[in-house]
Amino acid sequence: MNLASRRLIYLGFFLIFIVAGSALLFYLQGFRYNPDKKEVEQVGAINLSTTPNGATIFLNGQKYSHITPTTVNSLAGGEYEVTLKKDDLQVWQKKLTVKPKQVVSASDVILWLPPQIFTPTSDNKISSVKNKTLVENNIALHKISHNNQTLLYTTTATTNNLWLLNLRSGESDLLAPPTGFLINEFNFSPSSQKILFLGQIQNKPMAFIYYLTQQKWEKVLAMEADSFDKLTWGESDDYLLKQNDDNLWLIDLGSGEAKLIWEGIVTDWKMNDNLIYLLVPQNDNLVLKIINSRNLKNINLAEPLILSNNSSFLTTRGDWLPITDETKHLLYLIRSPLKNSSSLRKLTAVTAIDWFNNNSKMIVANNYEIWEYEPLADNLNLIWRISTPLTRVRQYLNKPYLLLTSGSSLWALEFDRRGDQQRFLLADYGLPITDFFINQDGTFATVLTDTKIYQLPLKPQRTEGYDWPINLP
Repeated sequence: MNLASRRLIYLGFFLIFIVAGSALLFYLQGFRYNPDKKEVEQVGAINLSTTPNGATIFLNGQKYSHITPTTVNSLAGGEYEVTLKKDDLQVWQKKLTVKPKQVVSASDVILWLPPQIFTPTSDNKISSVKNKTLVENNIALHKISHNNQTLLYTTTATTNNLWLLNLRSGESDLLAPPTGFLINEFNFSPSSQKILFLGQIQNKPMAFIYYLTQQKWEKVLAMEADSFDKLTWGESDDYLLKQNDDNLWLIDLGSGEAKLIWEGIVTDWKMNDNLIYLLVPQNDNLVLKIINSRNLKNINLAEPLILSNNSSFLTTRGDWLPITDETKHLLYLIRSPLKNSSSLRKLTAVTAIDWFNNNSKMIVANNYEIWEYEPLADNLNLIWRISTPLTRVRQYLNKPYLLLTSGSSLWALEFDRRGDQQRFLLADYGLPITDFFINQDGTFATVLTDTKIYQLPLKPQRTEGYDWPINLP
């Protein structure tokens, strides 16, 4: 082969390299040939993932060759109707807009179980998914632990019998209170490891603490020598706040020492970050007072906070202490530590609240709207409007879904507001739902009505044939 032939071969390889490299570069930049338009255009993609995996994908009604999780590549710009189906689970459908050089994500999509339909007089349901009725009698009192792992309840059929329901396992245990102790009220400690019981023995006020790990009862106060009108936990398991004769005392459970905090009537109080917040009557209203528990000095806000007589503190989460004024439908949030006027937030038309799992945001609801509220930034975003009154709203794990109750129905609502925002009916119990709780791994919800407690499966592995780890009382 002569020199000229070798040069032609080298030149050919060089031209092939230039053409192939350019084509590869265009390909990597998202360019594809569109045979319908007979032109080269930039394309995008849709990334899809579901719980559970393995959902069949339909794009504009056409079945795609792969299942979730996957990325659908080489899509021309435009709107696509994406449908995800698996077995008899509820169908997810949404219109997504694909743009050149961009990947549109629809991750964390949950394919919910078919809805469970009940009647007030029976547990017959329209589905094959297994469900358990935990309590058949009317519920008298109930409280959830602060870590959302334990539900304590009584029933009207067994007025002084206490049941502890483990929301992780579904196991129920009967607690036998001390002899002659008639229970009026109970509350979990801040650590959720102890329970404070208030009641009477032979018409005398009495208080006991039940230790969950040791499974033992311990009398708090010998009422023959002392008395109380109201008793609550302090900021930790080591302290109680006691009201008697219109005075408020801080009780150290370790030493038994009692420190006078406030002289006068107090309707409600809460201890947080070594500060004691008091709601004190004043001129037919309530005014907020703040006391430093260490030196007992008053801390004054820039402007007095005046509330109606139907106001109370809610559970503290993170740095924020909520106060609800039910008469005016107002919610106040006080940030700890108190620094300036920005430590106080005010929201109007609020009937229910809950916290997102990271404690940085709140779910705020009125009868017909759900809002996401970020206290630190004082930022409020609308999530959903509904035509029937809401009763409870909670985030589902750390997923982009809320579970909400309206009347007798439990729904799942997605955060994704692209296209039509979807909600999925999970159950209808035929009677108003008073409360519900989600267990830690999200496998089931414990649902309360006036007459029963149900355990509703939320994940597909809870199907017929599954051996439920539940001992019914």
